[in-house]
This record gives sequence, C-alpha cells and structure tokens, in this order.
Amino acid sequence: MHRALLLNELLLQILQVLREDDIHALAVLARTRRSFSQPALEILWESLDDPSPIIKLFPDDSWTVAYDPYNRKLCIEFIRLLRPVDWVTPLKYLPLIKRLGLENASPWAYTSSYMSSQALQYLSIFRPVLAILPNLRVLNLNLTSYVAAANQAKYFQYSWAFLGPELRSFTFRSVTPSLEIEEQKSLARLLYALEHACPLLEEIRSSCGCPPGRIISDAFSSLVSRLENLRVLECFDMPLNARMKSALGKKKTLYHFHLSLLRQEHSRHVWDSSWFQSLETMKIRTDDPQSYVSFANSVSLSRVHSFILQIRTPLTQGLMQQLFSSIHRQLSDSPLSTFELSYEVAAVEVSNDPLVILLSQHLQELLIFRHLEAVEISGPWCIQINDNILRQMAFAWPNLRRLYVYHNDWCISKDQELHPHATLQGIVGFAQNCLQLHSLIVELHADGSMLPEIVLPQPSRCPLQDFTVCCSTISSKTEVAAFLSRLFPSLTSIDASDRYGEPEDSQWMKDWSDVDRAVRITQMI
Repeated sequence: MHRALLLNELLLQILQVLREDDIHALAVLARTRRSFSQPALEILWESLDDPSPIIKLFPDDSWTVAYDPYNRKLCIEFIRLLRPVDWVTPLKYLPLIKRLGLENASPWAYTSSYMSSQALQYLSIFRPVLAILPNLRVLNLNLTSYVAAANQAKYFQYSWAFLGPELRSFTFRSVTPSLEIEEQKSLARLLYALEHACPLLEEIRSSCGCPPGRIISDAFSSLVSRLENLRVLECFDMPLNARMKSALGKKKTLYHFHLSLLRQEHSRHVWDSSWFQSLETMKIRTDDPQSYVSFANSVSLSRVHSFILQIRTPLTQGLMQQLFSSIHRQLSDSPLSTFELSYEVAAVEVSNDPLVILLSQHLQELLIFRHLEAVEISGPWCIQINDNILRQMAFAWPNLRRLYVYHNDWCISKDQELHPHATLQGIVGFAQNCLQLHSLIVELHADGSMLPEIVLPQPSRCPLQDFTVCCSTISSKTEVAAFLSRLFPSLTSIDASDRYGEPEDSQWMKDWSDVDRAVRITQMI
C-alpha cells in the first residue's frame, strides 16, 4: 500500500497535467496565489520546444516578430542591441529552464515559430553571465537544409550560449546533405565547447545526415574520449577512428551505444576482446555485414539485453549463416530480451538475383537466448521455416511478447516467391507455452482440412490479440477460423498483407478477411 500524497506533491501532479493539457491555464495559475506561483512557474518554464519565449522576456522595444512566407513560420529577432538592464527580467526565469529544443527555419518543423540566427547571435554576444541557462540539462539542436550555409554556421557557433555546467544530454540532428567548411568549423567548435563547458554530460545523440569531415570527426573523438560519465552514445553518421574505439571500448559507464560499421571496417582496425563489457543496449547499422562478423568474432558481450542490427546491403546465402552464427557467438552470455534484424532501406527495386533464404537452421542459432521477449526479423529474403522450428521457438522463449518473422515482398519478384513450409500446427506451441504473447507475424500455409489435435488448458490462456499472416496461403477457411478462435481466445485482429504486384481484392485476401470476420464474431458469442 502506498503512502498518502502530501499537499505539495498533489499540487505538482496537478500542475504537470495542466502543462500537458492546458498550458494557458497553467500560466494563469502562475499569476494567482503565491503558494501556486512558484511551482507553476517552474513547471511552465521547465521545458521549451523552442527558445522563442526567452526572447519575449526582453523589453518589447528590443524584439519583433515577422512572418516568414517561405517557411510559413513566425521569425523572432532583435531590432536593437541588448543592454545590461535588458537582462534583469530574463535572468529571473532562465534558471528555471531544464530542457530546450532549438530549430532553425523549416516548413515541416513542429513549432510555429523559430529564433533567427541573429537573435541567437545577440544572446551569445551580449550575455552578462557565462551560462545564461545554468540549470539546463537537455539540449536538442535540430537543424535543416533550408537556410544558407552562413546562417547555419551561426546556429552552430552561437548555440554555445545555451551550454551550462549541468547539461546531461545533447542531441544534434541535421538533414543537410553536405556541410560547407565554415559549418564544419563552427560545429567542431561547438563540440570542443561541450567538452570543456559540460563535464557532467552523459548522453550524446548525433545524426549529421552526411559524412562528417575530418575536422568534425576529430572534435567528436576528443569529446567522447574526455567525458568520464558518458552513458549513452548514438553516432550512426560518425566514423569511429582507432582512438575513439579504444576510448569507448574502455568506458565502464557506457551502457547504450548506437554505431555504424562501414565497409572494410574489419580490415582497418582491430577490436579488443575486453571492450564494451558494460553495454546493455546496442544498435548497429552496417553497409558491410562482414564488418559486423569481424566485430562479433573479436568482442563478446555479456550484459546486452537489447540488440538491433540493421543491414544496408543485400546478403548472400553464405553470409546469412555467418551472420547468425556470429550473433550466437557474440551474445551467448548475454541476458538478451530484445532482438531485431532488419534491412534498413526505404525501397529496393525488384531483383531476379539468386534468392537468399532465411532457413530454420538460421533461427536455431537464437534458441539459446531463453529470456527473449521481442523478436523481429525482416528483410529482402524468402522465409522457409518449418513447424519444428516454430515449436522450438515457442518452448525456448516462454517470455515472448512479440514475434515478427517476415520478408519484404516488394523486393522479390513474383516468380521467385516460395510457398511457406510452416502450417497451423507450428503455432500450437505458442498457445501452449507463451502466456504473454500479444502480437505474432509469421508466414504459413493454413489448410483447414489438415488441422492438428489441440491439447490445451480450457480455455487457452495465451493472450494473443494481433495475428499477421503476411502472404500466407489458405484453404477451408471456416475450419481455420474455428481453429484459431479456440487456439487464441483473445484474438481481435487477423491481417494479411497483399503480395507485391497483386490487387488488394485478390481471392486469398478475401478469404483471410472472412476468417478475421468469423473470429471476431466467435469472440463476441
């Protein structure tokens, strides 16, 4: 039984709800009773999606708002130089800000206004104190390609004004296809400033949208090497040089890591077997699966509970087996609960190259991970798994909540598609042993005339709600519907994906739609 809430705790909860649902009411409350005023102000200023409210703290004659027709946003900027007296009111409220988002002009940005680079420049140049946001803990810098390089360089350069000694999390994202030399220099200076001004920094998330130059790479390497408390690092677009690899590998605090393994990475640098022993969550993106194989063969991870691998280039059949064997070898001692393997490409042309097939023997490499709760395997390969491996997965992973195994049919020609080997008999094990399973995606052949005998507690306790059958074939749909209703009494949705190049109203899609309707009716009886 929990203790009763104190009055001040109850008030804070009410204010938090107002912050999310009615910020105008929160502002009114901040101007009422003194006992409400301070906590309401703290909640009101705690998190800002953009710095525009900061500008509005200055005297009315110092700033203006103009409509930017190109970006369809309101642009806020100063119209005169700032004097020390102008900072009296802002300095009362700026210490309340703990989270800040900064975006430049973009018609698709979430916010309705943005701060011009000139306004940011004035805040930096005329600030009366070194850190105008002394209690800032989270800074999100989100820049786009919709401003000139000179202005973008100013955003990099003058973002220093927001850095402070309490900063814990820094996120930088840019969709700029390339960075001019001035932009690179300004971003590098910002990274060096983070290194010296924010010793408590724990989280860095970086996404440049383009390969960074040597200047940025050196600054980033220096930053992550110096930070003693680094816990989270996401740097997909930042190449890892030997110095950065060594520094990160030896950090005892690093538990969450996203990285890219580039082509031929395995031949340039050697991985030390003692590195990354504190990692708990890891996400790898690679355009050369062999580079991951090299990494996995060198470094064993014993504490990872979440592992995501994104492949950005087609696999061969031989490399598919190497990949799963390497995953088995690298993570065999880890308490793995989440595993994802995907093909990270938006769209691929249909190919007539030799088929790559995901076989049962590949999935057998994952059966040693007894704590798995979520498994997702998808890509431009055909699925040829049988009932036996489905039964093995069901009994090897009793804690399973989500299982997705499917292929991207839009990158496989219709002539190459193979008929599934698995049947409805293979999924009986999930109803028997996976008592937390809520979502299932597999491809099989559902033949209602060849259904197995079900030996289940009455009623079945499997809570499966969503069942996606992808391009599964079907016959005797009435028997299939009755079988699934008994197997999964909580089932609320059966979804079939249309085959590439086939109309959505094809007969087999209609058959699965009829099964879905019949199951829903059965659940209502």
